[in-house]
Parts: sequence; C-alpha cells; structure tokens
Amino acid sequence: MVIGVTNLKGGVGKSTLTQNLAVSLVHRGYKVCILDTDLGQRSSMKWAAQRSEEVPAIPVLGTEADNVIKDAKENEKHYDIVLIDGSPQLELAQVKTLTASNLVLVPVSPSALDIWSMQQFMGKYEQVKAVKGDGIHGFIILNKFSGKTRLDKEVTEALDSLGLKVLKSKIADRVAYREAPINGMGVIEMKNDKAKKEVNLLTDEVISMMKKLK
Repeated sequence: MVIGVTNLKGGVGKSTLTQNLAVSLVHRGYKVCILDTDLGQRSSMKWAAQRSEEVPAIPVLGTEADNVIKDAKENEKHYDIVLIDGSPQLELAQVKTLTASNLVLVPVSPSALDIWSMQQFMGKYEQVKAVKGDGIHGFIILNKFSGKTRLDKEVTEALDSLGLKVLKSKIADRVAYREAPINGMGVIEMKNDKAKKEVNLLTDEVISMMKKLK
C-alpha cells in the first residue's frame, strides 16, 4: 500500500502527519518506510536521523520527482506501507505522488489560503483520478484544528463541497507536534495523551480505509 501525504501549499503539516502516522503504524506491527520528496527541506530524513535506537527504526529514503513512482513501486515490494512525504514546491512531484499512491491524505489547516490552495490541488487530483479511477482515493485531514471558532466551521463546510471526504479524525495545534521532530519521535512515543489519542484515531481510520481498498 502506498499512501501519499501531499498538498500544493507549504506549512500545512505534511511531514508532521507523515512522521506521526509512520510511527503509529510501526507500533502496530506494520513494516513502514517513508519517501521524502522535499528536496529543499528533507524534513523526514532529518527527523529519522534523530530517532533513538530505543524506538522502532523507520527507514526514510530521499527521492526526486522523476523517481517517485519507480521508488514507491520498488519499496512496496519490501514494506507493508510506503508513505510519501510530498513536496509543496514542485507540481511535478505532486502529480507523481498522486500517481504512485493508492490512498492520498491532504492535510489542510483552517484558513482561507488553504481553501484556495485546495481548489488548485483538486485540479491535479482530478487529472490523476481520471486516469487511475478507483486506483486512487483521496481524503482531507484537518490539521491545527480546534472546532471552536466560526472559521473552523466555515472551512469544514467549504472543504465538504470540494469533492474529497473530510476524515472524522482531526489534529489539533499542540506543542507536542512541534517537539516530537526535534527528537525524531512520534507523539505516541511521548507523554501528551491528547495528541496520542488524535494520532491513534487517525491511524484507526487509515487502517480501516486500507482494509477496504485491499
């Protein structure tokens, strides 16, 4: 199974989501690797280099836009799940990520800029969907979300109209998500129970979707 985590906009939490989902899946017994497509930052590669020997190893491999599809297929032979940490900088990398993926998670934060970016993203997604058909399934994951403000509610309603299902799981804006990468950890390996619950609920939802796609 190849899961792409992507969005045209930067700063929406692609790497954070990828890393935390990878850790959670590994702790549940899945064999997981990450493909880092962000040539500028290589955030997931830097994160992996900080992981302690006391926690499960998660291989992170750097790849470029032209090689995403090939690298995803090759690593799918050796891992249960290949997570692609998508780059916001190259449209080519995004199209390749979508093409390589069976399941696509699109992190979106509650802002007008993210909604406008999603409208652009949907154009790319629909192009790939027209070719792959049921070979690709996309979902929106709300990140940095509280659900308490009027903007949160308006964003949720706007996203519902775009054509991708919004996951029930939501990720709040917590310090734990900013602290975890410093030590190469996922929040389920830390002490923040609220963050752990969020990631575990997301993992439950992703596993349920994977089972339906098999």
